[in-house]
Amino acid sequence: MDGRALASRLARHVPPVPFVVITGRTDVLTAVDMMKQGALDYLMKDAQFLDFLPSVVERALVQINRERRLAAAEEELRRLNAGLEQRVRDRTAQ
Repeated sequence: MDGRALASRLARHVPPVPFVVITGRTDVLTAVDMMKQGALDYLMKDAQFLDFLPSVVERALVQINRERRLAAAEEELRRLNAGLEQRVRDRTAQ
């Protein structure tokens, strides 16, 4: 399986699997395609690769954490809304 096929499979996974693309190709179209499929970032294996890697990983981890906190907040909101709706039904029934 090549990188595009793997990215496509990861994009369909629920919950989404975060990933960073690391490649030796300098193909802008591939980079755009990977980002559309959910890549958090796209790194070229060049002379500066190791210089950029720590900041890319840090940004990816921050984004993953942010998305997890958002998902938890959305779930809490759904739970609270369901409770509120039940209270409204109970009071209306009284």
